[in-house]
Amino acid sequence: MVAVSALVSYLLYRYKSQVGDETNSQALQGEAKHSLVDVSSSVLVFVGILVHYFGLSWAEGIAGLLIGLLTIRLGLGMGRDAVLVLLDACLKPELISQMKKIATEVNGVRGVHEIKVRRSGPFIFAEMHVEVDRTMRMDEADVISITIEERIRDSIDEVDSVMLHVEPSKKDLYRIAIPVEQDEGLDSRISQHFGKSPYFILIDLHRDGPQSWFVIENRGAGIERNRSCASSCPTQGRRSRSQGSR
Repeated sequence: MVAVSALVSYLLYRYKSQVGDETNSQALQGEAKHSLVDVSSSVLVFVGILVHYFGLSWAEGIAGLLIGLLTIRLGLGMGRDAVLVLLDACLKPELISQMKKIATEVNGVRGVHEIKVRRSGPFIFAEMHVEVDRTMRMDEADVISITIEERIRDSIDEVDSVMLHVEPSKKDLYRIAIPVEQDEGLDSRISQHFGKSPYFILIDLHRDGPQSWFVIENRGAGIERNRSCASSCPTQGRRSRSQGSR
């Protein structure tokens, strides 16, 4: 009878596991694990009875201990998965990489970030931020958004919907001005007052780091009004340098 019980439990485990994988039902997958516990328990009971038949009375106790440990292990695993689902945690991190790859391959996408995935029963709901060119029109951005959602849903059957936040891409180049007391390049001492500073070091920063720098004279240093004219004053005495030069 124990062998028959183990066989029936194993067949139920295979059936529930197969249907659970096909429908992405965590309830059925949990039931499949429960049937697996029944299979293991039946096998251990059968082995314990068989060994006891040959005079080893302690075998039943060990079989009961192993059944208890197996039940605790599978129970903790099932409880962990259930808690992660309630917390909207992504149980398949590889989905995030796949969605990012699909989105970045769409023409016009400059970057993808903040991808979030959560599961609700057999379905997956995704959210992501997509960067496009700052000069792109709204209708063009809308086409990109629709294209990304369609490609993701076609590639990943579990995905029910994708919420996209289309935003302009960040600037590739930034220029910062640092007030300095003298024209000694990057060794110049920083001035304590921006408007009265006799010189400015202008540094061009790219996404990958500083690209170049140059020094200009502050022609408005002695003027009482509009002292900060680094951007409007002529670049007299301008000294240009590239990254790494001093």
